[in-house]
Amino acid sequence: MEQLKELSLFLGHDNPAVVQQAMQILSGFTSETKHMKAIASSDVIKYLIRHITSSISTIVTTSLTCLVNLSQHDHYEITEQLMKYNVIDVLIEVLRDITFIEVELALMLLTNISRHDCKSVMQEDTNIKGLHVRRLITWLDRKGKEYDYIASILLNCSKLESFQSLLLKDNAKLLLKYIIPQLLTKSILRQEYLFLLMRNLFINSDNLDTLMTPNNHIYEYIILPIIGPGKFDQEDIDVMPTILQEAVLDKSSRRTKTEGIRTAILDIIALICQKRIYRQLLRSQSIYYIVRELHNELKELEIDAHEDIIIDLVHYFQMDDPEMKQEQVSVKEIEDNQESVTEIDEQD
Repeated sequence: MEQLKELSLFLGHDNPAVVQQAMQILSGFTSETKHMKAIASSDVIKYLIRHITSSISTIVTTSLTCLVNLSQHDHYEITEQLMKYNVIDVLIEVLRDITFIEVELALMLLTNISRHDCKSVMQEDTNIKGLHVRRLITWLDRKGKEYDYIASILLNCSKLESFQSLLLKDNAKLLLKYIIPQLLTKSILRQEYLFLLMRNLFINSDNLDTLMTPNNHIYEYIILPIIGPGKFDQEDIDVMPTILQEAVLDKSSRRTKTEGIRTAILDIIALICQKRIYRQLLRSQSIYYIVRELHNELKELEIDAHEDIIIDLVHYFQMDDPEMKQEQVSVKEIEDNQESVTEIDEQD
């Protein structure tokens, strides 16, 4: 397409005003699928990535907006061009500077890339595998809702065994220091993404022993959001882990209202229960009663979204009771395709 070839020449111009005007025209092309092949065969993406590091804020903003629009298309040649010109390296480098003006757009772009090509984000084919992701993990504690997108990037990468190994290395050091504290964040979006990430970790049965290491208290933090008002006998509270005891006794505790978080937590409990030793552990620590009180509250609110998984969990908790008839029950089917977020919507 001749117009795109001409635009790519203007994008490489020395005059910032010419570059900005070319970008404004280009933005109209980046949202339409029919132009993807022509854009991928031009130098447009090369120049857009180059302008991410411009000293002129309007050029930075417009270049990132165009790239976000392009990255929402599941188009192999666009992704190939983004990788060819090292967009991930460029984005991580600018994000290292906490004064960078367009953190949200940069992370939106990374989110879309991670959806289409999480292996490149993880640097699986390099000698520095996981370096970028490790940085993203450590940036989770940065202030600002724009950093919620990091959780979506990590969620997309959590399907990879290399990512899971990174999180669980050295007795889950990174997981415990950066991910687990964020499970209690006030940002519902970030919280939901991270619970889905944890669900992906538990789906891999090879991770279960590390995740259930007693001193890590991981499953206890996972259960906290489904604790709220209810009727608990003191003898049942006494055998709960300290973290859960305190939450049960705290009259201000309230259960999460987010269905996606509840679903992830209940699925994680079901995954834990598939191994007898951990199923018995949860029974001995009165986790059944926490699930029961959640169920009672949902019934009062006439919410039946979790009915099947809760019924299965009740059966699981009864399976090892010698006074009960033991029967094999199926856990609610958990999709083989692990959770990931959808692409970020097109930017104007």
